[in-house]
Amino acid sequence: MDCLVSTAEQADTLVVKQHDTHDARWRIPGFNLTGCTVRVMIKRDDVVTVLDSTIVEPATAGIVEHDLPTDLRIGSYLLEIEVTETASQEITTAPSGGYATLEVVADLG
Repeated sequence: MDCLVSTAEQADTLVVKQHDTHDARWRIPGFNLTGCTVRVMIKRDDVVTVLDSTIVEPATAGIVEHDLPTDLRIGSYLLEIEVTETASQEITTAPSGGYATLEVVADLG
């Protein structure tokens, strides 16, 4: 798979405030996303939500950006990113062991 440079992984946690509207970014260590597509999924209470996502240029940096839904509830969400190599349709999931965490906290207002 051309998208995978190495198998180095890191477990990430991203903390955002409820009702934030900025895009969130995740770096996938060891990945060159050139020629790939990505799908970001979060899960809470057995409900999986696919988030609109894009690869940030340069794709060689392995950075994925996704929308933050405005209706996210306070709490923790499991997060994984599916990387698909366009030519072969081979799918690799990041992180490969476990999940990343999207933590939504209350805002002060």
